[in-house]
Amino acid sequence: MRPPLDEIVAFLRTTPVRCSTERQAQDDLQAALEAARIAFSREYRLSASDRPDFMVGGIAIELKARRQVSKPDVLRQCERYASHDAVTAIILLTALTMRLPAELNGKPVRIVSIGMGCL
Repeated sequence: MRPPLDEIVAFLRTTPVRCSTERQAQDDLQAALEAARIAFSREYRLSASDRPDFMVGGIAIELKARRQVSKPDVLRQCERYASHDAVTAIILLTALTMRLPAELNGKPVRIVSIGMGCL
């Protein structure tokens, strides 16, 4: 069963991840998803260049733990993900302070802050 978007957002908001490195944050998220028995794919291949960090059903989860990433690049990356039929929604799990449109390519977009888990 695929959890609805709002349930995944609520889960991510209560999931602590360490973000000293993006790899560490991804490993923490993977462990939390496994512990919650939420089916997922890691580094899901949408195309040769598009690989969201996680896919939960059709929900692409992109994790950005580094604060030095380019916000326009993150937007372009999410726009590319939204162009794929396999993606039904996008969640940006991030330590960045940024905004994205509520929808990209007609697909809902949510941002979840991991700032509290980055102590």
